[in-house]
Amino acid sequence: MPEDWSKDGRYLAFGSNSGSGAFGDLYALPLFGDRKPIQVAHSPSAEDEPRFSFDGKWLAYNSNESGMTQVYVVSFPAVDQKLQITTAGGVQPRWRRDDKELYYLAPDGAMMAVEFRSTVQSEAPHRLFDSGLSPDQSRDQYAVSPDGQHFLIELPVRDGSVVPVTLIMNWTTAFKK
Repeated sequence: MPEDWSKDGRYLAFGSNSGSGAFGDLYALPLFGDRKPIQVAHSPSAEDEPRFSFDGKWLAYNSNESGMTQVYVVSFPAVDQKLQITTAGGVQPRWRRDDKELYYLAPDGAMMAVEFRSTVQSEAPHRLFDSGLSPDQSRDQYAVSPDGQHFLIELPVRDGSVVPVTLIMNWTTAFKK
């Protein structure tokens, strides 16, 4: 299952059930050279939702290896340093463009942010706002602007009303008038 492209277009992060009893393992496929997949996360637990940092040196993802779904970050492409970012649960990690902050959804739907430092333990996560979402790992529910100042959130319709959709066909003919 393809999940994310590195910003330089050189790698594709994807999830795969390896058949070894693991629910979901994560790999990165180099789109150059021998194209041999790099194993990013492999365990009997479920790993999901990988997201490359903008500089391509880190890959954030979630895993339930601790018994609760948490956000982790692993160095890339040398997968030799792994950091646990959350302790109270989290899904759907997203990076700010400067890679100094990571966003995620807490189990209660709060939009969280954590300052990311690659050499030492990151700062404690802090709550930004209540997103109104029930986190769902099976789909992307939000996007964040590169500067981390704006969030696009897929909110469910609460009142059950249907919002009409207007489709304009042959709209280019209006330019000829």
